[in-house]
Amino acid sequence: MRKTKNQIPVCQVCGREKGKTKLIAPALIREPVVEEIRRDFSDWSAGDFICREDLNRYRSRHIQSLPEAEKGELAALEQEVLDSLTRQEDRDRLRSQNDYRVNLKAELEIRHLHEKIDHLLSRQWERLVEIQQVQVELMSEITRRG
Repeated sequence: MRKTKNQIPVCQVCGREKGKTKLIAPALIREPVVEEIRRDFSDWSAGDFICREDLNRYRSRHIQSLPEAEKGELAALEQEVLDSLTRQEDRDRLRSQNDYRVNLKAELEIRHLHEKIDHLLSRQWERLVEIQQVQVELMSEITRRG
């Protein structure tokens, strides 16, 4: 605590003489408020005192800065969420494209199998007709002999 010639304590922020009861020691002030004071008075130390009026002004300033800091944190969080959503959309799009390709390939395979089955059925019908012709020839030969 610095004193004037008459040994009256002085507020190190405003420089006005104050009574001992109107000054606050830095040890009694919360660290975030001390940081606010040190932004304006970088040489403010543990031996310096501050008057209640100035302390209240710095407390107000600190309280006003809290929502701004939270806004910044919220904005960062929102950006992280948006980035995450974008990445998820990219993954979903890739998954969807892959699903489309798999479904297209499956559909082409099914068409190919249908063509094979149709070909086999037509070959079976041809073979059935041939067998029936052989049977008719055999029956007509049997009836000629008999």
